[in-house]
Amino acid sequence: MYREFDNPVVAFMVLRNRGRVVHDMISKNDARKFIRTLRANRSAWIIPDQNSSMKHSVFADFLGVPAATNVSISRFARLTGAAVIPFTTARRNGGYHTRILPALKDFPSDDVVEDARRLNQV
Repeated sequence: MYREFDNPVVAFMVLRNRGRVVHDMISKNDARKFIRTLRANRSAWIIPDQNSSMKHSVFADFLGVPAATNVSISRFARLTGAAVIPFTTARRNGGYHTRILPALKDFPSDDVVEDARRLNQV
C-alpha cells in the first residue's frame, strides 16, 4: 500500500519506478483491493510506520515510548487469514540488504494494542 502524492509529477515518477519491481500498487485508500489481493493468496506489502489517522492507530510501546501505531496489519490479517511475514531492508555497500524473518506465530491476537506492540518490537 502506498500514500498518494499531492504533486502529480512526483506521483508519476514514484508509480513508474515502483511499478518496475512490483505487480500492482494499491492506494492506502483502497482497502478492498488490498483485502482481495490477500484473499487471492497473493503477497502484499504495507509499511507499518506510515502515518495514519487515530481512527486506525493505537498507542503501543516503541523503544520504551508510547507511539501512535497503525493497526491495519492486524486487522487485514484477521480479515483474510494471511500470514504476517516481517522483513527489514537496509542500505549496504551501494545496494540493499533484505532480511526476511519467520512469519509471526499466533498473529493476530484478540488485542490490537498487543499486536501493535509486537510489530513495533520486531
